Amino acid sequence: MSERSVWLDALRDALEVIPLPRLRHVLLCLSSSELRTKAAMISRLDDLWNRGAFHPAHIESYRPSPGIIAIEIMPGGDWVLNLFLDGSLRLHHRRNMAEHSVSVSLPTRSGWRFEGSAYMRRSFSSCGEHWVAVKDYYITSDDKLFTDHRIYHIDVSSPSIRFLCSVTRQGYSYDLQVKGDLLVIAEQENETYILSVSKISIADGKVQKELVLNLGPELTSLRSISILCSHMILVSASFGMFLFVIPQLKPAGEGGLSHTVSVTPLVANGQDVSIRNALCGHHDGCVSAYAFAEHQEALVILPPLENLSQKAVRYTLHGSCYRNASRAIMCHDHRGQGPITVQCFTHFTRSDGHAGYLRLGRTKALDPSRSVTISLAGHNGYMEDVSWDEESGRVCIIYRPLDEFHNRVMLLVDLLR
Repeated sequence: MSERSVWLDALRDALEVIPLPRLRHVLLCLSSSELRTKAAMISRLDDLWNRGAFHPAHIESYRPSPGIIAIEIMPGGDWVLNLFLDGSLRLHHRRNMAEHSVSVSLPTRSGWRFEGSAYMRRSFSSCGEHWVAVKDYYITSDDKLFTDHRIYHIDVSSPSIRFLCSVTRQGYSYDLQVKGDLLVIAEQENETYILSVSKISIADGKVQKELVLNLGPELTSLRSISILCSHMILVSASFGMFLFVIPQLKPAGEGGLSHTVSVTPLVANGQDVSIRNALCGHHDGCVSAYAFAEHQEALVILPPLENLSQKAVRYTLHGSCYRNASRAIMCHDHRGQGPITVQCFTHFTRSDGHAGYLRLGRTKALDPSRSVTISLAGHNGYMEDVSWDEESGRVCIIYRPLDEFHNRVMLLVDLLR
């Protein structure tokens, strides 16, 4: 067996327990030395999660343009996408953060008044393309509220930002999530909550398939949604979780109207064990979802099937939280006293004894209840947004310094040398 085949097999196994979509997509194109470097990077990052606390290898600070509200560090760690209050998007290379390489402005809508952008979500499509959805609010000339969801293709090899399409809904949308090719919007129609599910085609630049799910009268409140996979969506309400199966989507625009179907939850007002028992069989380890419990937003990590007696792990969200393939990074202390600290933990696992863990030098999955703290010495303030790339070990943070209320600082943090 050639050296390249050895490293290819090792990396394939590791990517089963730390699923990095972009790296999986380019795996067969990498040379032996590139495979070896990627495998070493994954192993070194994995070692960090066995510590209680550590300091990053390097921190660079920048003064971003005024009005920045959200960041996305692209897989590979070299490019950072910024969203601004005026709705514009700017793509920066990490070696030249002072100037953007490409930008796009908010599209003009005649007769509509732009109220502001809320946030953006990034995904990696089944055909290996990056795309983002940006959530905007508008008021029409007759004072009606609309929520617009702009879809862009992000190409970091060109680089370019290409507008694909918009998904517009009347009223306020409660949540927006993306995963793979799916865009899911949570909204309310009369007294009923609905989920608008769209499949985005990057090649065609449009919504390819869609379906509107009427969640029914049992769901009397909606806090957040999580796309668990292409088959299931978890909806968090004030007093429990609802698990829904995603029906087969229909061709978009057929008949000029969105297809609407009434759906019954697979599990209603469920708790940890009942939800976990009902998941697809390919979820063999721990699975995470955003939920609302005890009047607080939290990231809930459901136990593995092999140990359902184990309690779910809950991390209360005091600020920004960013889930990557298998690990999450969140604001540790939102009070702004002392240096900024972030809390890191594992939220996705496979069954113990998996070949991927053996490749990383252990036999068991990391304990999701065990977190690691990273202190960013010399940077005091309120963390407003965070994004991190599990492939390169690079974290991007926006914070407001304690003594500069109207200014923002951006940090690029390298966890490894």
